[in-house]
Order: sequence, then C-alpha cells, then structure tokens
Amino acid sequence: MTPDEEIKATCDCGQGNLCEMCHWPADKEDVIMSKFDQLTAAEKFIWNWRRDQFGGFKRSLLGLIIQADVQNLEKLRLGFPDEVKGYVSYRQTPGWWDNVVKKMEG
Repeated sequence: MTPDEEIKATCDCGQGNLCEMCHWPADKEDVIMSKFDQLTAAEKFIWNWRRDQFGGFKRSLLGLIIQADVQNLEKLRLGFPDEVKGYVSYRQTPGWWDNVVKKMEG
C-alpha cells in the first residue's frame, strides 16, 4: 500500500471512504470530544487520522512515518514520539485500535 493509500484508508470496513458504519453520527460529537481528552497523545494522533481530522503538517508527518525504514523511524521518534508510537501501535499491536474505539464508546 502506498503512503497516500494508507492515509486515505479511513474506514474500519475497508471501503476506503467515509461510511456510516465506521464513523460516529453527528449527534454524538459532544460526547466524543469529552472522551477524546481521556486518550493518550498517541491515541489522539491515530484517532484524528482515522476520522480524517487533520491535514497539512500532520498528514505529511504521517506520510513520513509510513515510509520510514527502521533507522529513519527512530530518528522521527526523537522529535515525534507520540505520533510514531501511535502509528506503530496501530499497525503492530493486535486489538490496539479496537481498545481506542472502546475508550471512546465507553
């Protein structure tokens, strides 16, 4: 998957677009924002990506994290530890994303 495809893959269902099954209804937005404060910085970074809530620098940073080899990922971690931790956890830790969603639903 290319970095652009990875960034655009925002749905849990794999449709690759913003579908009703994977995104919160508008009337839940206030509840979501209060629970958002309970997430770690790493979880917030991934939550915002999955909800297509950032662009510009954060989107470019995510592209760099996705493309980085191990050595460059460690360099990125020095400046952006939460962002790298979030993406690595999202990609490599089974159930990590499900736990983030449960925090937001609970």
